[in-house]
Amino acid sequence: MKSVKETTDVRFAMPDQQVEAIKEAVVNLIPGVTVTERVSGQPQTKNDDSAACGASNASHNPIMWFRLHDTSVCSLEVSRESVPLSKSERDVFRFFRTAMSALLVNSDDRATRICTRIANLYSFENLLVTGYIRRNPRTKRFWTPALILNQLQELAVQRYEGKRCASGFVFASDPKGFVSAIKGTPYRVEPFHKEIYLERQFFAKPASFRYVDGRNAFYLVDNWRRVYGVLRCTQPQKYSLQERLANKHLEPLIQIPAARVWVAYVGKNDDVNVVLPGWKQLRWLKGHWHLIDRNVLCSILGEFGVNSNQRESLVDTVFAIADLRLGTVILIPRSDSKRPTIAGLIDNTELGRVLNKTIGGRDIRGLTRAGIAVGVFTSDGLTTVRRSGRVMACGEIIDVAAEHVDATTGGGRTQAALAASKYGLSIKVSEDGPVSLFRDGRHLLTFLY
Repeated sequence: MKSVKETTDVRFAMPDQQVEAIKEAVVNLIPGVTVTERVSGQPQTKNDDSAACGASNASHNPIMWFRLHDTSVCSLEVSRESVPLSKSERDVFRFFRTAMSALLVNSDDRATRICTRIANLYSFENLLVTGYIRRNPRTKRFWTPALILNQLQELAVQRYEGKRCASGFVFASDPKGFVSAIKGTPYRVEPFHKEIYLERQFFAKPASFRYVDGRNAFYLVDNWRRVYGVLRCTQPQKYSLQERLANKHLEPLIQIPAARVWVAYVGKNDDVNVVLPGWKQLRWLKGHWHLIDRNVLCSILGEFGVNSNQRESLVDTVFAIADLRLGTVILIPRSDSKRPTIAGLIDNTELGRVLNKTIGGRDIRGLTRAGIAVGVFTSDGLTTVRRSGRVMACGEIIDVAAEHVDATTGGGRTQAALAASKYGLSIKVSEDGPVSLFRDGRHLLTFLY
């Protein structure tokens, strides 16, 4: 999944840990990208030659550059062969200069250079993500979002009485305007009777996360770390499990025009999630940040001809399955008459065949509304969906041998997805989270989820 190309001058044959840290952060953050490194005497962009670092995202392939300690310039070009980077993904690099300037120390002292490399390894990724969340490259107010993320990261790996710990925040640039704007939504604010500020060790005592769980309750905080109170959902039963996994319960909050708003919470898998307007999500998982722009998958489905009324439901279902750590293989065939060789059904009993019949012909939106989409798609075997959004079949076993798939290529689910992709677009969700796309017998893209 990770792909890094290097083309360096022979003088720089040894990898620079500072460069490697930045490349690793970008490869983890943006799914499926390749980072190409070049070292030369001048920047590869039109930025001010006298600056220490800079970036350009004007083209489809963003370029970052910064000066090394010997005054040469390292340029890193980010590209993705199979699927062009979306605008949201390219926007990440608007914040490169701010993040890098805080860490870039050019010194002749070896110890100082080593400390700079260590700082890049542990801090660059968080600084870049914090800037992206703030959505303003010129802002100087980074501490509050950085502290929110840090406190949730620490909470995500804690256990209390053997149970995982979870909580969440709603950040609003104008809390008073925000509170006024949420009237009529399924949320209300329980204000604090005295001033409370977000500090380190905010979750030191269990009441702090047991009372505010990041599921139906969130702390409301502003730019100055003031915690106004608890934002609580008054109609938790309104949202199904799949709607919650798709962050539908947060839409009344992040769509408020009265303020710049984003939501951060601890998820089901010891992860931290940041939900932003525009169907974008950041997820911190296993020590790295990952950007999930659901519009990318939706766009791929659109280019393949999937009905526009069905795409969002399919995308939400796929990522819900990933979040639940369940597996599936889905095929959207080019032609209803050309499909993979089927060896049989997962459930070949009379009941299994009858149940299969009841699902055939139903569309994804209908299955989602009925609350059974996740169950249908994870019933094992291949689920085939027409481009109209209607289910053709489910629970089928692909005859991988008949499709001549390399038996050494991944596990059984990967081989099934590769075989299916010869007939159209296939989506594989692994039981450990990643969502992978295949087409024409080859891998397109993987979202780390």
